[in-house]
Amino acid sequence: MDLISDMLTRIRNSCLTGSKDVLVKFSKINVGILNVLKADGYIHNFMYPCDEKYMIKVILKYDNNQSSVIRFLRRISKSSKRVYSSKDTLRKFRKEQFSTVLVSTSKGVMSHIDAIQMNFGGEVLCEVAS
Repeated sequence: MDLISDMLTRIRNSCLTGSKDVLVKFSKINVGILNVLKADGYIHNFMYPCDEKYMIKVILKYDNNQSSVIRFLRRISKSSKRVYSSKDTLRKFRKEQFSTVLVSTSKGVMSHIDAIQMNFGGEVLCEVAS
Protein backbone atom coordinates (compact mmCIF):
# COMPACT_ATOMS: atom_id res chain seq x y z
CA MET A 1 0.00 0.00 0.00
CA ASP A 2 1.28 3.44 -0.92
CA LEU A 3 1.08 5.56 2.25
CA ILE A 4 1.74 8.85 0.44
CA SER A 5 -1.08 8.35 -2.07
CA ASP A 6 -3.40 7.30 0.75
CA MET A 7 -2.56 10.45 2.74
CA LEU A 8 -2.99 12.76 -0.27
CA THR A 9 -6.34 11.15 -1.15
CA ARG A 10 -7.62 11.52 2.42
CA ILE A 11 -6.58 15.20 2.51
CA ARG A 12 -8.10 15.88 -0.93
CA ASN A 13 -11.41 14.21 -0.01
CA SER A 14 -11.60 16.01 3.34
CA CYS A 15 -11.00 19.36 1.64
CA LEU A 16 -13.81 18.64 -0.80
CA THR A 17 -16.26 17.75 1.96
CA GLY A 18 -15.27 20.70 4.16
CA SER A 19 -13.98 18.63 7.07
CA LYS A 20 -12.06 20.42 9.80
CA ASP A 21 -9.48 17.65 10.23
CA VAL A 22 -8.50 14.24 8.89
CA LEU A 23 -6.63 11.20 10.23
CA VAL A 24 -3.78 9.84 8.11
CA LYS A 25 -1.44 6.91 8.68
CA PHE A 26 1.92 7.58 10.31
CA SER A 27 5.18 7.25 8.39
CA LYS A 28 8.35 9.31 8.37
CA ILE A 29 7.81 10.40 4.78
CA ASN A 30 4.25 11.52 5.58
CA VAL A 31 5.57 13.59 8.49
CA GLY A 32 8.13 15.17 6.16
CA ILE A 33 5.44 16.05 3.63
CA LEU A 34 3.19 17.48 6.35
CA ASN A 35 6.08 19.62 7.66
CA VAL A 36 6.51 21.19 4.21
CA LEU A 37 2.74 21.68 3.79
CA LYS A 38 2.59 23.39 7.18
CA ALA A 39 5.63 25.59 6.46
CA ASP A 40 4.17 26.68 3.11
CA GLY A 41 0.74 27.44 4.63
CA TYR A 42 -1.33 24.69 3.02
CA ILE A 43 -2.43 23.12 6.32
CA HIS A 44 -2.94 24.64 9.75
CA ASN A 45 -1.19 22.03 11.88
CA PHE A 46 -0.78 18.31 12.55
CA MET A 47 -0.45 16.28 15.73
CA TYR A 48 -0.26 12.76 17.07
CA PRO A 49 -3.51 11.95 18.91
CA CYS A 50 -3.19 9.86 22.06
CA ASP A 51 -6.15 7.59 21.36
CA GLU A 52 -5.23 6.64 17.77
CA LYS A 53 -2.08 4.53 17.47
CA TYR A 54 0.04 5.06 14.34
CA MET A 55 -2.14 7.91 13.08
CA ILE A 56 -1.59 11.63 12.51
CA LYS A 57 -4.37 14.19 12.86
CA VAL A 58 -4.09 16.86 10.16
CA ILE A 59 -5.94 20.12 10.81
CA LEU A 60 -6.90 21.61 7.46
CA LYS A 61 -6.76 25.29 6.60
CA TYR A 62 -9.62 27.29 5.09
CA ASP A 63 -9.78 30.89 3.89
CA ASN A 64 -12.37 33.53 4.81
CA ASN A 65 -15.17 32.28 2.55
CA GLN A 66 -14.78 28.72 3.95
CA SER A 67 -13.13 27.23 0.86
CA SER A 68 -10.08 25.05 1.31
CA VAL A 69 -6.62 26.52 0.87
CA ILE A 70 -5.60 23.35 -0.99
CA ARG A 71 -7.15 23.67 -4.43
CA PHE A 72 -5.05 21.14 -6.35
CA LEU A 73 -3.21 18.06 -5.02
CA ARG A 74 -1.71 15.26 -7.10
CA ARG A 75 0.85 12.48 -6.74
CA ILE A 76 3.66 12.54 -9.31
CA SER A 77 5.99 9.65 -8.41
CA LYS A 78 3.99 6.48 -7.95
CA SER A 79 4.90 3.04 -6.70
CA SER A 80 4.62 1.66 -10.24
CA LYS A 81 6.70 4.46 -11.80
CA ARG A 82 9.22 6.42 -9.75
CA VAL A 83 10.08 9.89 -11.04
CA TYR A 84 13.46 11.42 -10.26
CA SER A 85 14.70 14.85 -11.24
CA SER A 86 17.81 16.95 -11.05
CA LYS A 87 17.67 20.48 -9.68
CA ASP A 88 17.59 21.89 -13.21
CA THR A 89 14.42 20.09 -14.31
CA LEU A 90 12.28 20.40 -11.16
CA ARG A 91 10.16 23.24 -12.58
CA LYS A 92 8.80 21.12 -15.45
CA PHE A 93 6.60 19.11 -13.05
CA ARG A 94 4.44 22.12 -12.17
CA LYS A 95 1.04 22.01 -13.89
CA GLU A 96 -0.34 24.96 -11.92
CA GLN A 97 1.32 28.38 -12.06
CA PHE A 98 1.62 29.00 -8.31
CA SER A 99 2.10 25.43 -7.14
CA THR A 100 4.70 23.77 -4.96
CA VAL A 101 6.38 20.52 -5.92
CA LEU A 102 7.59 18.38 -3.01
CA VAL A 103 10.89 16.55 -3.47
CA SER A 104 12.45 13.79 -1.38
CA THR A 105 16.18 14.54 -1.20
CA SER A 106 19.09 13.18 0.79
CA LYS A 107 18.43 15.98 3.31
CA GLY A 108 14.73 15.12 3.70
CA VAL A 109 11.50 16.26 2.08
CA MET A 110 11.53 19.86 0.84
CA SER A 111 9.81 22.13 -1.65
CA HIS A 112 11.23 22.49 -5.14
CA ILE A 113 12.30 26.06 -4.37
CA ASP A 114 14.42 24.93 -1.41
CA ALA A 115 15.85 22.02 -3.41
CA ILE A 116 16.90 24.36 -6.24
CA GLN A 117 18.50 26.81 -3.81
CA MET A 118 20.41 24.02 -2.06
CA ASN A 119 21.39 22.33 -5.40
CA PHE A 120 19.54 19.08 -4.66
CA GLY A 121 17.56 16.78 -6.88
CA GLY A 122 15.62 13.71 -5.87
CA GLU A 123 12.33 11.87 -6.14
CA VAL A 124 9.46 14.13 -7.14
CA LEU A 125 6.67 13.19 -4.72
CA CYS A 126 3.65 15.41 -5.32
CA GLU A 127 2.36 18.83 -6.36
CA VAL A 128 0.08 21.06 -4.31
CA ALA A 129 -1.48 24.41 -5.24
CA SER A 130 -3.70 26.95 -3.54
